[in-house]
Amino acid sequence: MLRGSAAGGLHRDLTVIDAHSDILMDVTDGACSLGERFEPVETTSGCVRGQVDIPRLLEGGVTCQVLAIFVKAEHHDNSLRHALDMISSFHLELTRNLDTAVFVKKALDVHRAKRDGKVGLMLSLEGAEPLGEDGALVRVFYELGVRLIGLTWNWRNAAADGWDASNTPGGLTPFGRVLVKEMGRLGMIVDVAHLAKPGFWEVVEVAEGPIIGSHCRTWGDWHSLDNRQLEAVAASGGVVCAIGVRRPDLADIVSQIRHIADVAGIDHVGFGADFYGLDWAPKGLEDATKYPALTEALLKAGLSQAEVAKIMGGNLLRVFEAILK
Repeated sequence: MLRGSAAGGLHRDLTVIDAHSDILMDVTDGACSLGERFEPVETTSGCVRGQVDIPRLLEGGVTCQVLAIFVKAEHHDNSLRHALDMISSFHLELTRNLDTAVFVKKALDVHRAKRDGKVGLMLSLEGAEPLGEDGALVRVFYELGVRLIGLTWNWRNAAADGWDASNTPGGLTPFGRVLVKEMGRLGMIVDVAHLAKPGFWEVVEVAEGPIIGSHCRTWGDWHSLDNRQLEAVAASGGVVCAIGVRRPDLADIVSQIRHIADVAGIDHVGFGADFYGLDWAPKGLEDATKYPALTEALLKAGLSQAEVAKIMGGNLLRVFEAILK
């Protein structure tokens, strides 16, 4: 088993993919930028700041970071405009950081980022609100570089119900089914994080390829997937990405990862830290610089180097290679 600096050496060889961060909200609001290290790490407005930026991602050996476009409730009167503002902010940041960042639209871009020692950045939608009920907008967002869509956050939208939308949530709407089908046609990844269970099972029925849960719990009633759901994601060829929430530490995160691996199989587990979307940072994984500690903790838990390589990014990269065209 590798420990300490040896584990760090292994980490640097891995393709590390983090499936979810909400930093684009603060970038768009002008509170920080992707290219500058935001100091100090602090709790502001209920969420931890200063957890992820390009300098931290490079220091933490992260190969690809998925960046969420999340439209808060106060902007739902014009969700499309706000989402486009966030994409515009991202593209401006990208042009300022071409020496350290790669725009990821296909799996080859992840390989290029790893080869060149840069950070790959992929765009996702967290919640289909910006699409309204217009299926044509799916291609528009695809052309702007979005490659992953989480159908809902916690509430109801035109596509489906989120986990907290109702005591008796519904499944996919007719538009939601059209959305999933169009994503399959274009080559976009369907994300079931935050989706209520009826919608989850309809996604399993409708989706044509692997699905993922970009940042999911496996215990409690908040934002969680049960064992049947874990097995269904695995049957699709997809990946469930564990999340560190509610003040866990590295041991809790490793336990959750091992549970997903035990139920779904080692080929179907990853990680999505939800940095900038957390109320509290996990102890031992306070920001993106601490990813080598997660690699070391997984090795100490008895996982092999090959298994750790899959968890830290190899499994998600397989899904990218299968879907992104």
